[in-house]
Amino acid sequence: MPTANKGTILIVNDHEENLKNLSSILTKNGYIVHPVISAQLALKAVSQCQPDLILLDILMPDMGGYEVCECLKANEESRDIPVIFISVVEDISAKVKAFQMGCVDYMTKPFREEEILVRIELHLKLRQMELSLKAANAQLQQKITEQKRITEQLIQSKKMAAIGTLAGGIAHEFNNIIGIITGNISYALSQINENEELFEVLSDVQDGANQAKKLTQRLITFAEGDTPIKTTKFDFKKSGKILVMDDQEAILKLTGRLLNYMGYEAAFAKDGEQVIKIYQEALKSGNPFDVVILDLTIPEKMGGIETIKELLKIDPKVKALVSSGYSIDPVMANFQDYGFCGALPKPYTKKQLSETLNQILK
Repeated sequence: MPTANKGTILIVNDHEENLKNLSSILTKNGYIVHPVISAQLALKAVSQCQPDLILLDILMPDMGGYEVCECLKANEESRDIPVIFISVVEDISAKVKAFQMGCVDYMTKPFREEEILVRIELHLKLRQMELSLKAANAQLQQKITEQKRITEQLIQSKKMAAIGTLAGGIAHEFNNIIGIITGNISYALSQINENEELFEVLSDVQDGANQAKKLTQRLITFAEGDTPIKTTKFDFKKSGKILVMDDQEAILKLTGRLLNYMGYEAAFAKDGEQVIKIYQEALKSGNPFDVVILDLTIPEKMGGIETIKELLKIDPKVKALVSSGYSIDPVMANFQDYGFCGALPKPYTKKQLSETLNQILK
């Protein structure tokens, strides 16, 4: 019973008896055989049957095996097909020339059946390994190309992240400056009559500052994404004792001025450690603070999140506002999750400060 197909072999030999014997041996051993009796037929058959291996006689009329092999190696479609030369010539120079032409093996007649089967099987395995290696290499090249694309995207993403960080830092500093400007303008407007020319001038300045505030918020949004803060307006309530933490002296002065104008008593700290000390002292004295306003970020020192954790240990009923120029920070949007009672985005006006405090103190 014939075995399963092991491959396709093209036999080229001008002697019909040799051709018949080789075909019989290979067919009964599971190979698909295409026998041809001349070089010209061989070259035509290659493109038609796409053989896995070629058994090629050297000595043939009109066109010999060397010339056929040269044609095969010159054609892109057939150059990689393994060729085994078969010849009665045992001269070493003939063998050397055969290998120089590109053959993979050289067999002399008469050959033994076992020998030719072993050699054919070996070279077909080598051919299969070569094809597998090429396929693996193609996949590897594809993966390298994909990895290169991903790496380039990652580099671009890191660049954009770096730009976002820079933009966010600059926007935060501008936000503090704008907060000082708008806050002081808001305070100044409350001190003069609406009919005065200076009131109109300051109102124009305030409008310009508000436009700058919007631009700054766009930069912050670009840097960190967009998470809106829920806000609600309430009537003013002007009483209480407030502790304010901020690393910007100008913001402390501004907030103090606004709080004093609204009737609140204000105390100040520049970092979390000062807040804890001042809060503990007020608590022990029996005159505790009604509200603590904590800046979210204090460079190189205890900021708002760390401070509220410690304050809650001291006084679980502490009422604290988180304040930041990063109005889209998750802490600002979800302040309750961090122990705060409210959020106060910078820059804020007297009205915004008053409404927020009124909500906590109601």
